[in-house]
Amino acid sequence: MLGRSGTDEAEAEVQLIRDMQQKQCCANDCLSRIPVSTIQACREQCRELQVRCDQHINHLHLVLLGHMDACLQTVRHKQKNVDRNRTRLVSTFHGISVCIDAFHFLHDISRRVTRDLKSQFITNGLEAKPHGNVHKSSLTKALPFDTRAKAVKFIENYALTNALVLPGRTTGAKNPDLLLLPCGSTKTEVHACYVKACGAERAMSYSLFCETWKTFLPGICIQKPRTDLCVVCKNNTISLQKLRTMDDNKRIDIHQRSMQHLNFVSGQRGHYQETISKSRATLPEKCLLGEKVASNIDVVQHYSFDFAQQIFIPNSSQQVGPLYFLVPYKLALFGVMCEPVGKMVIYVIPEAVLVSKGSNMVISLLHHFLSKYSSGETQMFLNADNCVGQNKNSTVMQYMMWRVATAANKHVEVAFMVAGHTKFGPDFGFGVFKRLYRRADVNTVTDVCRLIESSKLLLAEPVGSESGDVLIPCYDWQSKFASMNKIVGIKKFHHFIFDSTRPGSMLEHRQ
Repeated sequence: MLGRSGTDEAEAEVQLIRDMQQKQCCANDCLSRIPVSTIQACREQCRELQVRCDQHINHLHLVLLGHMDACLQTVRHKQKNVDRNRTRLVSTFHGISVCIDAFHFLHDISRRVTRDLKSQFITNGLEAKPHGNVHKSSLTKALPFDTRAKAVKFIENYALTNALVLPGRTTGAKNPDLLLLPCGSTKTEVHACYVKACGAERAMSYSLFCETWKTFLPGICIQKPRTDLCVVCKNNTISLQKLRTMDDNKRIDIHQRSMQHLNFVSGQRGHYQETISKSRATLPEKCLLGEKVASNIDVVQHYSFDFAQQIFIPNSSQQVGPLYFLVPYKLALFGVMCEPVGKMVIYVIPEAVLVSKGSNMVISLLHHFLSKYSSGETQMFLNADNCVGQNKNSTVMQYMMWRVATAANKHVEVAFMVAGHTKFGPDFGFGVFKRLYRRADVNTVTDVCRLIESSKLLLAEPVGSESGDVLIPCYDWQSKFASMNKIVGIKKFHHFIFDSTRPGSMLEHRQ
């Protein structure tokens, strides 16, 4: 049943009042002497008073008790000078005597309310009466506190024994320090282990067990299948599960290696968040992506870039069988996220113009983004994942050095996330697009770009068309920088700093 608008409710209320006036509540026809608008206003005000305060007392009942204090009369016996138990309520409304039925209708209450309030007034006077359920115990059927505490403790111990610790790498979770149970585990299996551990003691039901888990331990969750795990964290977890069979020296060594790795990952994540905050502090308020800032302002900007999994067209949300294409048309997605501004540009690359996902394509798209969407920043921070073939290679580093040498930027810092802990801004933007993509019908590159533009977060840049037309060219940057020296042991480092003010060498790399 659809709800009615406020106008319809007001008209229905007026019609109800007129019908009651025609019925004649009593011989004196009390309601007909009162205007319709006055009756309507009184009934609406009484409904607004039908609320209980912090002391669980109904406000409308307080008003009615005051009325009874003024109008309730005790009827005396006509022949004997003794008080009778019977009382009579002489009801009035705005100085007009009304019958009891009219009084009930005017205040939108029932006879039971008047009867209970009269009995309360005779017994206790004007003393307010809270709701009767306040003094009743609401824990008669509830579980004891110890049972809930034991369930929470069981889930904690189960997670510490079987879960992985992957700080700051899981998307969609506010807690950066998550405990991820194996994807083969289910809450039903965990609850079965809990019931078995309780033995003869009282155990929680499955629904209450899941509710308690979600309320008190949101940082423990079951990882999704095919989640890219950190090899070091996985090996450390397996080693920690075998501590009982090891001597003290090995235990100390495993704990130290595990904590050292987690501290290193947390430091990388903290550096990522710190650079974003630093960049956001230097930008003017309501700065848009691509808006040039005045040259006299020293602006720091932060970007993150990455490739996403390729998609296929045509795509239909109602597709139930195989497409009529032998092989669907492939589209690659490359995204550059500007976290301080809150915008992300997704480059749509058709397979007809996709040369490769190597350094030439990455640098060409990144060069186009910085030419079109940069804010004229003097200092630039870049974050990427640890993919050696795409991002972490000498050609990309040579391009950053070239930008500093040509005065495009004074200071450039490139940071790479730790393998297995590479969830950052672009993954969020790609997740928003994939959510739209699953529910959309797209057949061309133009449709994909239009779908991307439907989100306030995303901007679309087509690299080419299905027919092979190139809109954003891919340059041979490897040949351009062939004469420059390569970085020895590039896989060992996570931070590369390029500064035009550094004497002798513009490059500094750190682990």
